[in-house]
Amino acid sequence: MLQFRPTGESGPMYAPARDIVYLYPDVIRSVNERLEAEADRDVTQLMKQHGVTLDEMVDVAHCYARFLESAHDSRQHRNIVDALRASGWFLQPAMARLVYMYYVGTCVTGSLFQGIREVTESGSSPPPEARCSSLRSAMRRLLLVSKMSERSRKWYFRWRAVKKAFRRLIRWAVEV
Repeated sequence: MLQFRPTGESGPMYAPARDIVYLYPDVIRSVNERLEAEADRDVTQLMKQHGVTLDEMVDVAHCYARFLESAHDSRQHRNIVDALRASGWFLQPAMARLVYMYYVGTCVTGSLFQGIREVTESGSSPPPEARCSSLRSAMRRLLLVSKMSERSRKWYFRWRAVKKAFRRLIRWAVEV
């Protein structure tokens, strides 16, 4: 595992690969909230078409949590497939697993996008620490937008543009 300590620092070693781990509780919480709220109309319709119940999604969530929590026990599981098998993941309905991973992937993708945006260009000063709140915000925004219809997205982005213009106008008025 790549670890380094910024020049002149005496704090703990920094390991970029571990950063994503800090998002785990927020990702799981967001996934479970979206499932309970049936937040994505298309995913909810897909679940109904395939007869996937909320109880099955709870079972998938438990398997996923058991799988990730077992990552630290290398004596028990030699590799990722062993850990998935031991968690019961492969015993769950394929469509339920697909739905759960859709939400996990959406959350992580939103966080990665924001994290990449916050990293400085190569060769410049060390990258700033990513603020978890901005990563969470990007994750939630992507989940929100991904479930909207095309028409809803247009209105959403128009409204955001109007709010941004008003904020600029207010800042300008305060400065004058």
